[in-house]
Amino acid sequence: MIKKVCIMLVVLIALICAGIFGYLTWNHQIGNKNENALKKAMVKLEQDNPELAKGKSKEISFNEIIPFSWDKVYTFLPYTTTEYMEEITGIKSKKYSTMMYDEGMQLAFVKDHKVVAFISGKISKLNYEIQFSDCISHEDDAIFLASKENDVVKLTFVCNRNNKEDTEGKKDIKQQFMDNMPGNMYFAEVEGKDGGNYLLLAENVTEENDGTFSANVCDIYLEKDSSINRIDRIQSDCALTWNGSSFGVEIDGESKNYEVDEDMKELKETEEKEKGKTIVFSEQSK
Repeated sequence: MIKKVCIMLVVLIALICAGIFGYLTWNHQIGNKNENALKKAMVKLEQDNPELAKGKSKEISFNEIIPFSWDKVYTFLPYTTTEYMEEITGIKSKKYSTMMYDEGMQLAFVKDHKVVAFISGKISKLNYEIQFSDCISHEDDAIFLASKENDVVKLTFVCNRNNKEDTEGKKDIKQQFMDNMPGNMYFAEVEGKDGGNYLLLAENVTEENDGTFSANVCDIYLEKDSSINRIDRIQSDCALTWNGSSFGVEIDGESKNYEVDEDMKELKETEEKEKGKTIVFSEQSK
């Protein structure tokens, strides 16, 4: 009798272990399937809209682009820890990973309180980029602006369809950009001699004794021709000044000067050390 009970317990434990292993394998396969499906969807978006390759943009529904079921999608900055991801989403998952480089993207798609896809990688390798702040819900029916830059298909958040009636025709794209920034961040605007406005979004801004403002993380955007594109990210402690055509950046006590390249895509280090005015940040709270 005891022998039969032991055999039954062993069989039961084996079945439970097999079930757990099968679920984990299935869940991993679902995640990989969705990640591959999203990459194919981005390729199809480009194929269906050849005008993107000609420098034009198009508004699209985010819900119609994503090829799998989801409730929410979260975006995380590079170097975000897996513990912080779990805290924000409220979900523990082995899919999370910490990206240890600047020019990348991390997205966590959630369905029924499970992570059904986790996108993490360099934008140049993914060949697509999806830009928004914090979190988007499926019920928001978000609208994005599709474009193509440097062989990368880019989706930039514009507004939620539910609120489009309130924003369309009443707020310019810069105002929408400001309205949808993450909370507890800082915003500054400087006007360039090239006719473009530079929009700066920064975290952990502090005023120094010499009147300059330092930032821990600073994204630099260019507003021109009715669009906003991120130029570059400064991912360290820095102090910023502006002389009308270039940025003076002091990083870890070393002063450098950067100007925007001819294509207005990124910052280039220059020899010029002309002293400029301090960029003043104002807090954007939600």
